[in-house]
Amino acid sequence: MRIRKSAAVIAGALSIFLAPQSFAAAAPPPTPTATPVSGILGHDGRWITDAQGRRVILHGFNMVAKAPPYDPAKLGFGEKDAKFLAEHGFNAVRIGIVMSGLQPRPGRFDEAYLSSLKSTIDLLGRYGIRSLITFPQDLLSTKFRGTGYPDWMIRTDGIPVDFLNHDTFQNLLSNPALQRANDNFWNNAPVHGKGLQDWYTDAWVHVAKRFRNDPAVLGYDLWNEPWPGTAWPSCMPPFGCKDFDSKKLAPFFSKMIRAIHAVDPAHLTFYEPNLVATVGAPINLGRPGDARSGLSFHAYCVDLAGKPIPDWFYAVCDGVQQVVFANARAQADRTGDALILSEFGATKNPREIAYVVRLADRHQLPWLEWTYCRCKDPTDGGTVEGLVYDLTRPRAGANVNAPALDVLDEPYPQLVAGTPKDYGYDPATRTFTLRYTPSGRGETRVHTSPLHYPRGYRATATGATVTSAPNAPTLTLRATPGTPTTTLTLTPR
Repeated sequence: MRIRKSAAVIAGALSIFLAPQSFAAAAPPPTPTATPVSGILGHDGRWITDAQGRRVILHGFNMVAKAPPYDPAKLGFGEKDAKFLAEHGFNAVRIGIVMSGLQPRPGRFDEAYLSSLKSTIDLLGRYGIRSLITFPQDLLSTKFRGTGYPDWMIRTDGIPVDFLNHDTFQNLLSNPALQRANDNFWNNAPVHGKGLQDWYTDAWVHVAKRFRNDPAVLGYDLWNEPWPGTAWPSCMPPFGCKDFDSKKLAPFFSKMIRAIHAVDPAHLTFYEPNLVATVGAPINLGRPGDARSGLSFHAYCVDLAGKPIPDWFYAVCDGVQQVVFANARAQADRTGDALILSEFGATKNPREIAYVVRLADRHQLPWLEWTYCRCKDPTDGGTVEGLVYDLTRPRAGANVNAPALDVLDEPYPQLVAGTPKDYGYDPATRTFTLRYTPSGRGETRVHTSPLHYPRGYRATATGATVTSAPNAPTLTLRATPGTPTTTLTLTPR
């Protein structure tokens, strides 16, 4: 998504019993060492889990190349970036495989393109970073000044594409050709002798065959921000569109998940609510997934082009985001599906980024910010503003967005040998706290964020023993058998 993110703009338009053991670190923080990923992840209810049953918390970014050749490696994204991400505690990236690059002609897959993306995913895996694969789309395709699907998949039934063909979200609301193209997809209208949904499902099956048994892959995010087409007016909060969700979107996801798990039964599959859920509409999908599925959802506040945002506007925006989180939690509670916040931010405003990070931490949710890099935007020849590196310019320290990184690189538990009760970082006091109910014998791992503790930290644990060296970038903790609650506190040295 671009900095003028469709969901963000729509949000604006429609308006988170033992004695303590402690030590203080004396040496500067050492450089973190990368630990390659191992084992395919599963889930226990809303919690993503590893092979030991530990709760896996993921922090990271989206990395989607939205202009031809749709390849992050061709933008310069490589080993330096993987190392940078690992050093700052980020352990997940949402990687886009663009259908226009994957299947430029019906039934013809670009294997070189897929191999290049696999190389990027494998590289990230060597640095302990898992990839959530998605097929990105904004406004369906370049025909509508967006990105995503090749022209041969766009069926408008003769409606002129250029009529009311705006940039960004206006197209979703008013472009008749785009509305018809969406309707045709949800009705599985035929093109080139096969239904549009069937072409799309076949492409996902092709990708799943390529990545089955690959531990570097977190899972598959099946459709980015589904738009209901002409049904959109019926989807507004507070009721949402039960007909579209239950009769169109849910069966589509169920069909895809069955097909993917027939060739790759191990990886998690994530479905998304329709785009209007990003502004607080309820989720009426029932249970479209299976035992290895999850919900991927987005939360946005409108970005006012970097201008100061008044407090009253934040009050409205933040209220909407709290509803979005509550709806996502309710869906996970009803279904027992995994849960991940796969997009938020899309702004240079650190106040808005910080709000969503704190909200996600209060809900103990994995999150992926939009977006890592400054990349070419195919809709207007401009660029997408990234939160960390500007990949269109030579790398240098000046290319790092320090205020955003200061918010996003926070102490957090990456692996919890038990169930978190609460965790969070208070930037005002530079204090991190974690409480969890321990289970099993595995170790809990915490990214301590040397960025916030440059001169070291004091770790105080109750009901557990710290097993890592003083001031280790990754703190490890082992609970004392029989302890009902384990706590950890980090403070500056």
